Amino acid sequence: SRFSEAYDFAESDAQAARARFYLGYTDYLEGNLREALEAFGEVELERGDRDYDTWVLTRAQALVETFAYEEGIAVLSPYIENADPAPENARTALILRGVAYDGLGRTPEARADLTAAREAAPDGERAQMIRRLLAEL
Repeated sequence: SRFSEAYDFAESDAQAARARFYLGYTDYLEGNLREALEAFGEVELERGDRDYDTWVLTRAQALVETFAYEEGIAVLSPYIENADPAPENARTALILRGVAYDGLGRTPEARADLTAAREAAPDGERAQMIRRLLAEL
């Protein structure tokens, strides 16, 4: 409710966008995916913004979780290809996009993204998860 109130009393577009971002992020954390996507859809953060990565990845996660695979891919592709994300964020984006491609039955694209994510970090818990996803393709 505080983020809704902050949005209502925002004195600039930047303040309103920040409040909507936090409202969407809070909705996501509470499991309210539709509300989160609605709030995120009203936000346009720039690449240099401190919350940009969280905005893109959380929005994409919510889209994939609600089976909006095409929209998820549309959010993730420019991020992967143009945003130069940190390695861990790039890996997360590749996994999400791979899952979205798989959901659309686009197995070659899914395999390519998941393989790239696995190669970026071949060991650890995430690598095991990626191997399981690849085995299911």
